[in-house]
Amino acid sequence: MTVGADYKDYPRHFRAGTGKPYQEHTESFMVEVAEATKSLPRIFIDFVLPRLPALAAKLKPGANLLDVGCGGGWAVVQIAQRFPGVHCVGIDIEPYSIAAARKLIIENRLTDFCDARMESVTRLDEPGAYDIVTSFLTVHEIAPRAKPAAFAAIAKALTPGGSFLIFDEAYPETDEDLRKMPQRFAALAQWYELTWGNRVNTRTELVKLCEDAGLTVTEETEFSRFHILVATKS
Repeated sequence: MTVGADYKDYPRHFRAGTGKPYQEHTESFMVEVAEATKSLPRIFIDFVLPRLPALAAKLKPGANLLDVGCGGGWAVVQIAQRFPGVHCVGIDIEPYSIAAARKLIIENRLTDFCDARMESVTRLDEPGAYDIVTSFLTVHEIAPRAKPAAFAAIAKALTPGGSFLIFDEAYPETDEDLRKMPQRFAALAQWYELTWGNRVNTRTELVKLCEDAGLTVTEETEFSRFHILVATKS
């Protein structure tokens, strides 16, 4: 991937204490990232969701789903295709991605069930609007200082009994965990995205973010290098 193109600037960023946020990269970079991650929603549907029966039960006709950090729109489209009648909305703060998501929705003739709009999750103000909120490799990309506000906004947007899916990596809790596979992949991801201002959280940190927002972790599993949490609003 073109993430390696940033490496030449690392010494300068390290010396100056600066960085280059994801949103400042080129359109071709965004397209490549979207292509590299478009299989995640299918992995989730085919292999992870069967391990999360309570969440799966919510994906029924008439349900409203929000995908935070929707990128090129693969999650909203694939979920809408596999679960007819579920209304899916994607939000992102990157204009290239939203344009790509809208194009994908139109190409798949899903405009009646899918939408994509440019919006920051921290500015989300839709009380009780969604039965499910999903995030695929998005939580670690939310600025560390903004994460409490983001989780609070997500909790507010959920219906009572609604669930927030975190499909991400979890940074190793201990040095011993860091030496194990596949946990060490999270440390590698952190290195790749160091100058983007991203922070890969530990499982403990993710649980606390959920609890501070009034959400309770009700289901949990792992798949390959990914840690998956489902946090539910009481």
